[in-house]
Amino acid sequence: MSVNLLPQATVKDVKKADSSLRGMVVLFVWLGLLVVVFVFLFFNESLEKGKLRDAESQKTTLLSQITDLGTTQDEYYTLAYKTLVLSRIKTDQYVPSTIGNYVKEKIEGTGKVQQYYFDAKGVVRLQIETTSYYTAVKIWHELLKDKTVMSELNLTSFSQDAKGKVSFQLTGTLNLAELYIEHGITK
Repeated sequence: MSVNLLPQATVKDVKKADSSLRGMVVLFVWLGLLVVVFVFLFFNESLEKGKLRDAESQKTTLLSQITDLGTTQDEYYTLAYKTLVLSRIKTDQYVPSTIGNYVKEKIEGTGKVQQYYFDAKGVVRLQIETTSYYTAVKIWHELLKDKTVMSELNLTSFSQDAKGKVSFQLTGTLNLAELYIEHGITK
Protein backbone atom coordinates (compact mmCIF):
# COMPACT_ATOMS: atom_id res chain seq x y z
CA MET A 1 0.00 0.00 0.00
CA SER A 2 1.14 3.45 -0.59
CA VAL A 3 0.90 6.48 1.43
CA ASN A 4 -0.04 9.88 -0.05
CA LEU A 5 2.28 12.41 1.41
CA LEU A 6 0.90 15.32 -0.56
CA PRO A 7 -1.48 17.47 1.29
CA GLN A 8 -5.05 17.28 0.22
CA ALA A 9 -6.48 20.31 -1.58
CA THR A 10 -9.12 21.92 0.43
CA VAL A 11 -12.33 23.37 -0.95
CA LYS A 12 -10.93 26.81 -0.29
CA ASP A 13 -7.85 26.04 -2.38
CA VAL A 14 -9.98 24.67 -5.22
CA LYS A 15 -12.15 27.80 -5.23
CA LYS A 16 -9.06 30.00 -5.19
CA ALA A 17 -7.53 28.18 -8.17
CA ASP A 18 -10.86 28.19 -9.96
CA SER A 19 -11.33 31.95 -9.46
CA SER A 20 -7.79 32.70 -10.71
CA LEU A 21 -8.50 30.72 -13.83
CA ARG A 22 -11.79 32.55 -14.30
CA GLY A 23 -10.05 35.89 -13.77
CA MET A 24 -7.51 35.01 -16.46
CA VAL A 25 -10.26 34.01 -18.87
CA VAL A 26 -12.22 37.23 -18.16
CA LEU A 27 -9.04 39.26 -18.64
CA PHE A 28 -8.33 37.62 -22.03
CA VAL A 29 -11.96 38.15 -23.10
CA TRP A 30 -11.77 41.86 -22.18
CA LEU A 31 -8.44 42.24 -23.98
CA GLY A 32 -9.93 40.50 -27.03
CA LEU A 33 -12.95 42.83 -26.97
CA LEU A 34 -10.69 45.88 -26.68
CA VAL A 35 -8.63 44.71 -29.65
CA VAL A 36 -11.80 44.15 -31.69
CA VAL A 37 -13.13 47.63 -30.78
CA PHE A 38 -9.81 49.30 -31.65
CA VAL A 39 -9.62 47.45 -34.98
CA PHE A 40 -13.24 48.44 -35.75
CA LEU A 41 -12.54 52.09 -34.89
CA PHE A 42 -9.38 52.09 -37.02
CA PHE A 43 -11.20 50.69 -40.07
CA ASN A 44 -14.14 53.04 -39.52
CA GLU A 45 -11.79 56.05 -39.39
CA SER A 46 -10.07 54.90 -42.59
CA LEU A 47 -13.44 54.49 -44.28
CA GLU A 48 -14.59 57.97 -43.19
CA LYS A 49 -11.32 59.53 -44.41
CA GLY A 50 -11.88 57.88 -47.79
CA LYS A 51 -15.43 59.24 -47.96
CA LEU A 52 -14.16 62.70 -47.02
CA ARG A 53 -11.53 62.57 -49.79
CA ASP A 54 -14.21 61.52 -52.31
CA ALA A 55 -16.54 64.34 -51.18
CA GLU A 56 -13.74 66.92 -51.47
CA SER A 57 -12.89 65.59 -54.93
CA GLN A 58 -16.54 65.92 -56.01
CA LYS A 59 -16.67 69.42 -54.52
CA THR A 60 -13.60 70.45 -56.50
CA THR A 61 -15.08 68.98 -59.69
CA LEU A 62 -18.40 70.77 -59.18
CA LEU A 63 -16.67 74.07 -58.42
CA SER A 64 -14.67 73.82 -61.63
CA GLN A 65 -17.85 73.02 -63.59
CA ILE A 66 -19.59 76.04 -62.05
CA THR A 67 -16.62 78.22 -62.96
CA ASP A 68 -16.79 76.89 -66.53
CA LEU A 69 -20.52 77.73 -66.63
CA GLY A 70 -19.68 81.31 -65.69
CA THR A 71 -17.52 81.71 -68.78
CA THR A 72 -20.21 80.08 -70.91
CA GLN A 73 -22.76 82.52 -69.52
CA ASP A 74 -20.39 85.42 -70.21
CA GLU A 75 -19.89 84.17 -73.76
CA TYR A 76 -23.68 83.92 -74.23
CA TYR A 77 -24.24 87.50 -73.05
CA THR A 78 -21.37 88.74 -75.20
CA LEU A 79 -22.88 86.97 -78.22
CA ALA A 80 -26.35 88.35 -77.43
CA TYR A 81 -24.91 91.86 -77.13
CA LYS A 82 -23.05 91.53 -80.44
CA THR A 83 -26.22 90.27 -82.12
CA LEU A 84 -28.17 93.24 -80.78
CA VAL A 85 -25.51 95.70 -81.96
CA LEU A 86 -25.41 94.10 -85.43
CA SER A 87 -29.20 94.23 -85.64
CA ARG A 88 -29.15 97.92 -84.79
CA ILE A 89 -26.41 98.60 -87.32
CA LYS A 90 -28.48 96.86 -90.01
CA THR A 91 -31.54 98.88 -88.96
CA ASP A 92 -29.54 102.12 -88.87
CA GLN A 93 -28.60 101.58 -92.49
CA TYR A 94 -32.20 102.45 -93.35
CA VAL A 95 -33.28 106.01 -93.77
CA PRO A 96 -36.26 106.26 -91.38
CA SER A 97 -37.32 109.66 -92.61
CA THR A 98 -37.93 108.18 -96.07
CA ILE A 99 -40.37 105.65 -94.63
CA GLY A 100 -42.08 108.35 -92.55
CA ASN A 101 -42.28 110.71 -95.53
CA TYR A 102 -43.72 107.98 -97.77
CA VAL A 103 -46.50 107.19 -95.29
CA LYS A 104 -47.22 110.88 -94.65
CA GLU A 105 -47.53 111.48 -98.42
CA LYS A 106 -50.04 108.65 -98.73
CA ILE A 107 -52.23 109.73 -95.80
CA GLU A 108 -51.74 113.52 -95.97
CA GLY A 109 -54.72 115.38 -94.55
CA THR A 110 -56.64 112.21 -93.62
CA GLY A 111 -54.78 110.84 -90.62
CA LYS A 112 -51.80 111.17 -88.32
CA VAL A 113 -48.98 108.65 -87.91
CA GLN A 114 -48.59 108.11 -84.18
CA GLN A 115 -45.63 105.78 -84.55
CA TYR A 116 -44.03 103.41 -86.98
CA TYR A 117 -41.61 100.54 -86.54
CA PHE A 118 -39.48 98.58 -88.97
CA ASP A 119 -36.67 96.07 -88.56
CA ALA A 120 -33.79 94.61 -90.52
CA LYS A 121 -35.99 91.84 -91.93
CA GLY A 122 -38.33 94.34 -93.58
CA VAL A 123 -41.28 94.04 -91.18
CA VAL A 124 -43.12 97.35 -90.83
CA ARG A 125 -45.79 98.36 -88.28
CA LEU A 126 -47.75 101.61 -88.55
CA GLN A 127 -49.90 103.08 -85.77
CA ILE A 128 -52.27 105.65 -87.31
CA GLU A 129 -55.02 107.85 -85.86
CA THR A 130 -57.97 109.19 -87.91
CA THR A 131 -61.32 110.83 -87.33
CA SER A 132 -63.55 107.94 -88.50
CA TYR A 133 -63.67 104.30 -89.53
CA TYR A 134 -64.28 105.31 -93.14
CA THR A 135 -61.10 107.41 -93.21
CA ALA A 136 -59.16 104.52 -91.66
CA VAL A 137 -60.31 102.17 -94.41
CA LYS A 138 -59.39 104.80 -97.06
CA ILE A 139 -55.87 105.11 -95.63
CA TRP A 140 -55.44 101.34 -95.57
CA HIS A 141 -56.64 101.16 -99.18
CA GLU A 142 -54.28 103.99 -100.22
CA LEU A 143 -51.28 102.24 -98.66
CA LEU A 144 -52.23 98.93 -100.33
CA LYS A 145 -52.37 100.47 -103.85
CA ASP A 146 -48.60 100.51 -104.33
CA LYS A 147 -47.63 96.91 -103.57
CA THR A 148 -44.03 97.48 -104.67
CA VAL A 149 -43.17 99.39 -101.48
CA MET A 150 -45.41 97.69 -98.88
CA SER A 151 -46.90 94.28 -99.38
CA GLU A 152 -49.02 92.02 -97.19
CA LEU A 153 -50.31 95.02 -95.25
CA ASN A 154 -52.73 93.61 -92.65
CA LEU A 155 -54.92 95.31 -90.11
CA THR A 156 -53.82 94.05 -86.69
CA SER A 157 -55.77 96.32 -84.31
CA PHE A 158 -58.69 98.71 -84.62
CA SER A 159 -60.26 100.83 -81.85
CA GLN A 160 -62.19 104.02 -81.19
CA ASP A 161 -61.75 106.23 -78.13
CA ALA A 162 -64.41 108.22 -76.22
CA LYS A 163 -63.82 111.32 -78.39
CA GLY A 164 -64.54 109.36 -81.57
CA LYS A 165 -60.95 109.17 -82.83
CA VAL A 166 -60.10 105.88 -84.50
CA SER A 167 -56.70 104.25 -83.94
CA PHE A 168 -55.54 101.31 -85.98
CA GLN A 169 -52.36 99.37 -86.62
CA LEU A 170 -51.17 97.96 -89.93
CA THR A 171 -48.44 95.33 -90.22
CA GLY A 172 -46.75 94.34 -93.44
CA THR A 173 -43.56 93.79 -95.39
CA LEU A 174 -41.46 96.71 -96.56
CA ASN A 175 -39.42 96.75 -99.77
CA LEU A 176 -36.79 99.36 -98.93
CA ALA A 177 -34.96 99.16 -102.26
CA GLU A 178 -38.13 100.15 -104.12
CA LEU A 179 -38.92 102.88 -101.57
CA TYR A 180 -35.45 104.38 -102.00
CA ILE A 181 -35.71 104.26 -105.79
CA GLU A 182 -39.06 106.11 -105.65
CA HIS A 183 -37.50 108.84 -103.53
CA GLY A 184 -34.22 109.02 -105.45
CA ILE A 185 -32.03 107.72 -102.63
CA THR A 186 -29.09 105.51 -103.57
CA LYS A 187 -27.40 103.27 -101.06
